[in-house]
Amino acid sequence: GGPAKLEQCVTEGIAIVVAKIDGLEVLDTSTGPVSLVFVESEVKLRGKSIVMFHHSLFRVDESSNILIAEGDVTCACVTAEGKAGAFPDWTLDVFRKTAAQTS
Repeated sequence: GGPAKLEQCVTEGIAIVVAKIDGLEVLDTSTGPVSLVFVESEVKLRGKSIVMFHHSLFRVDESSNILIAEGDVTCACVTAEGKAGAFPDWTLDVFRKTAAQTS
């Protein structure tokens, strides 16, 4: 979404919060401070109120990419009143576009 979308959330009083982290697993701890790494993410929409991400962290190796860690993050929308609510349509559009790129 970028900074403009973040600003739109602030303007509209929308908070997107991490509701749950599941299945966090570290598979390889031999990554040092100068290692080149990247993250792959899958996005799944669950109705209009839940967005789930599966993140995989890889270390770039000479011959292949090595999975270092992975986990699932569930996000929810919280209104300015502090109540759970549906994501605004424009946020769902952003998530749908991202999900289409990752499937």
